[in-house]
Amino acid sequence: MARVVRAQKRAVDYINKNPQEAKTLAAKFTKLDAKIIDEAMPHVRYVSTINADATKRFVKEIITMGETGVIKPIFTSAEVPDIDAFVNNLIDASYLAK
Repeated sequence: MARVVRAQKRAVDYINKNPQEAKTLAAKFTKLDAKIIDEAMPHVRYVSTINADATKRFVKEIITMGETGVIKPIFTSAEVPDIDAFVNNLIDASYLAK
């Protein structure tokens, strides 16, 4: 769990500290036009708060980015074949309340 929490925090911190680079990476990864990214980014709030739905989306994204070479793989779809089960086992609600 610590790897996922650290990775999400680093990603959020990077986006918040480097918005222009984050836009460039978002355009590259999503293959969306830069104008769409420019319009969307101000409406998205990037926080380190963890919840099950956000964590599932994050795990899917880091698997995809790792498998497509955008980032160094953290873990693969072969290692996490069932994201719902992975996240349900990963999140300890008492930990999140702290």
